[in-house]
Amino acid sequence: MILQTTICLFNMKEHEIIKAVREHFNIDTSLRTRRREVVDARMAVMVALRATMSMQDIGQVFKFKKKVGNEIIWQPMSHCTVVYAVKHHKWRYHPESKKRLVSYRLYGEIFDFVQAHNSVENYTHITQQEMEQRIETEVYLRKQSENRFDSLNEQKKALEMESDKALKSLNTKLKKAFKEREHYKTAFTQLYNEKKIRDEKDLKKATT
Repeated sequence: MILQTTICLFNMKEHEIIKAVREHFNIDTSLRTRRREVVDARMAVMVALRATMSMQDIGQVFKFKKKVGNEIIWQPMSHCTVVYAVKHHKWRYHPESKKRLVSYRLYGEIFDFVQAHNSVENYTHITQQEMEQRIETEVYLRKQSENRFDSLNEQKKALEMESDKALKSLNTKLKKAFKEREHYKTAFTQLYNEKKIRDEKDLKKATT
């Protein structure tokens, strides 16, 4: 009797992924119901678990109570349900959230959640709303960054224009100074040559 009670308690133990989905989405995927949101959520969990579990093991995750005679037992869900979920996954899921059908948005969120939950320790779920808010924040920050870049680029262009003007003005002054230097250099050479000729003439007169 003690052994049977222990087995019963073990069978009733809730799988951690069912608990996680219920806590984050407020949906109990272990319920035996045909409500659309529960069915979609359960199928999303099944397909996401398929990457690491067999179909029979997934069926064990979704056990349900069944009365057999006078006894209540926990029976695993048929693997055929898992097969059905896997076959229909391609119609329900798109890797890009914005391209998902509105009617299967919850399915996509739960599928992403389970995949991340199984691959990352201490995973914290991000809802669609939170993701959209983060995207809006990133778009805003990107826009601010682009505005700063454009402003600095305009300042750079303005400084380059001022620098070009200053450089052209300096080049003009430099050319003018160069011409003046060449003019005075030529004039000095002419005066020097004239003085040299005059001195030679004066020396010649003095010796005759």
